[in-house]
Amino acid sequence: MAAPAPAAAAAGPDLAGTSSEAVSPWDAIKGGWEREAVRMWWNGHDKGRIAKHLGKDPKTVENRFSNLRRTLGTDIVPHVNDPRRAHSHKPE
Repeated sequence: MAAPAPAAAAAGPDLAGTSSEAVSPWDAIKGGWEREAVRMWWNGHDKGRIAKHLGKDPKTVENRFSNLRRTLGTDIVPHVNDPRRAHSHKPE
């Protein structure tokens, strides 16, 4: 008899589209403040507002987005003018 899979392995849909549930881009980030920051970014918040909300320096948020963009790609962390992002009411 096979051992049961660890609970963490069954904890959510993958990004390959094999789940019938909708997957958000920030679901690729395993947690921490970065996930919340990317969620806010997709929802049109600027880096200054994100930084203030999370108690971070704006430069820290900007640097982390650059690193995430380099490792995960622009499908997860789009650039500021990407039309997939919600409209931002405050210019960067």
